[in-house]
Amino acid sequence: MLVVRPREDRDLLKLICIISAGHNGSVRKMQYESENVELTEAEDDVRQLEQHIADQQIRIKGLQAAGHIDDEMKAREGLFLLSDALEIARRRLQVEPHVRGKLL
Repeated sequence: MLVVRPREDRDLLKLICIISAGHNGSVRKMQYESENVELTEAEDDVRQLEQHIADQQIRIKGLQAAGHIDDEMKAREGLFLLSDALEIARRRLQVEPHVRGKLL
């Protein structure tokens, strides 16, 4: 089962960061907080994709055991796409701290 943070929670977190930054009067803090939100979203993307891949692997094993060759091949193609998306999300996660360090 995939657990996904609702979009409303992400929006609320962004709003809290903006209000917090405005309350303290620090634009730099606001930028830092919004970058933390972006980093958190990148981490969430990686976790979600890892979960999707695990679910897809289980599905493939089930299809293979049931002898559904065509469906298994389609599921494997989907697994390749998910793997590519995970690689991109991991790269984004690695780049975020470097970009944030240059901005501060």
